[in-house]
Amino acid sequence: MKRVVVHLARDSDLRTLVVELQKLGGIVERAIPSVGIFGALPDAAFDRVRSLDGVKYVREEGRYQLPPADEKVPQ
Repeated sequence: MKRVVVHLARDSDLRTLVVELQKLGGIVERAIPSVGIFGALPDAAFDRVRSLDGVKYVREEGRYQLPPADEKVPQ
């Protein structure tokens, strides 16, 4: 499973896409209309999700980390 963001097309049906992702073994953590669906997908489901109506694109969720705290580097 990889953490992903599924970006939606303007005319997408959010509820239908959430159900489809779950049928493919995906875990939906957040679904925000006109933005996207956040969660996790099995590796084997990526191509199928990309081909669903209403999906603009799918990408792995990025990770960000601040550097260690240091008096010389403001945070």
